[in-house]
Amino acid sequence: MFIIQVRDIVLKTTLCFGLAVSLWLATPLEGSSQTKIISHETSGNLEVTTRLECAPVSKLNSSHTPADLYAGVAKCFKEENYDHATQMFALAGAYGRFDEQRVSDTSAHQAIQVLHMQTFQNINSEMKDKFQDRVREFLSVGAPKLGELCSEIRKLGAPTYFPWYMIQHGMEAFGPEQPNRGLVPDFSATEAWAKSLDTYLHCPVK
Repeated sequence: MFIIQVRDIVLKTTLCFGLAVSLWLATPLEGSSQTKIISHETSGNLEVTTRLECAPVSKLNSSHTPADLYAGVAKCFKEENYDHATQMFALAGAYGRFDEQRVSDTSAHQAIQVLHMQTFQNINSEMKDKFQDRVREFLSVGAPKLGELCSEIRKLGAPTYFPWYMIQHGMEAFGPEQPNRGLVPDFSATEAWAKSLDTYLHCPVK
C-alpha cells in the first residue's frame, strides 16, 4: 500500500472489493460444486468523458470530472511533469469532495478511492517520491504556491458537470431509478464548494 499524506490529504492505493468497480454475484454452476463469477457494471461507472492532456489548472475548466482529471494525472506521470500532475490532482480532489457532498448514495463515494488506485498503481518509487515533493511544495499550508493554485481553482468555480461517474459507481445504481437523480435534496452548491476548498485544500481565506 502506497500512501501520500500532506496535511489531511491522504491517498491510499488499496484494492477495494465489493463496491469497487463492479458488483460481483456468485452463482453455483449447474450440476457442479464450483462457482461461476458474474461481473455486473453499470453504464457510466468511473467513465472518462474528456481525454485530457497533462496540463496546468489554467488550461482546464469546470466541466472536467475527477475521472477525467485523474486520467490526466496518469498522463503527467508518463511525461514526468510533476508540477502539472500536482495541479490536476488538487483540482480532482476538490471536485471529488464536492461530488461526495451532492451524491446521496454514500457507497458511490468510493469512486474517488478507486480512481486514486487506478492513477497511482503503475508508478515506481522514484516517481512517487518526486510527486510527493511537489505535493508538499504546492499544497503545504502557508506555501505561496497554495495561494496561487487556490486562486486559479476559484476562477474555474464549482463543477458544472453532472456526477454520473460517481452515481453509477454506487450500490443504488443497480436498483430502480434514484429519486432526485441521485443527488442530495436542497443541495447548496455555494456552501459545498466553499467547504471543498476549505476541508480538502485548506485554501487561504480571500
